[in-house]
Amino acid sequence: TGQLPGMQSFSLSLVNPRYDHHWDDFFVRALAWRPEERFQTAAQMLKSLDQLILGPARGSAACNLGSGQQPVISLRREPGNICRSRGQEAFAVNALFRPLAPICNRLQASGEVVLDQATALQWNRQASRYPLSFTEAQAYVAELNAHKMHGIDRWRVPTVDELLSLLDDGELRCFPDDPELPVRWFWSCDRHGHHESWYVNMDMGFAGVQDLNCRNRVRAVADA
Repeated sequence: TGQLPGMQSFSLSLVNPRYDHHWDDFFVRALAWRPEERFQTAAQMLKSLDQLILGPARGSAACNLGSGQQPVISLRREPGNICRSRGQEAFAVNALFRPLAPICNRLQASGEVVLDQATALQWNRQASRYPLSFTEAQAYVAELNAHKMHGIDRWRVPTVDELLSLLDDGELRCFPDDPELPVRWFWSCDRHGHHESWYVNMDMGFAGVQDLNCRNRVRAVADA
């Protein structure tokens, strides 16, 4: 919603079509003014939360469509040095650094490479096995190219724009999760000054900034 929940009313269904009235009922109870009217235990609250269903993102009118009848969506491929004050405009995101218009991917998996026909990008289906520093991320991609991984020698660390394009439900369909490393925070090639770089949190769906020595995974990309 772009705002913190209030105690009087917090209607997700009026803001985002992915949430139905059951989500509204959940927040009414969770934010009740009287403690006795709220969930009495964390287990009870979790059980109720697990029963909620999130609707598909593709039905959104704000979705940036990519199809055979429309031109390929061209995303920025060159790395930039972008300060936070310019981030919203540069990445076309809202105040929470989430995309203003998610892209409706047309993902096609072929072996270990996933082609998005909407953006003409090829993604390495498997992310880096371990979290890496920003410098290690560059070395990881160089290693992929040295070995011509999956027959491709033009792998690179994606831009924020490219990573954000995966925030539609295609990320869950075509890219396997690693049960031993479930966190999906990925480095971008975009810098934020001399000591920080931008990354994208695929779990929560936003772009953020971290020190270069922090460790995130890498999802390599190449032009189709």
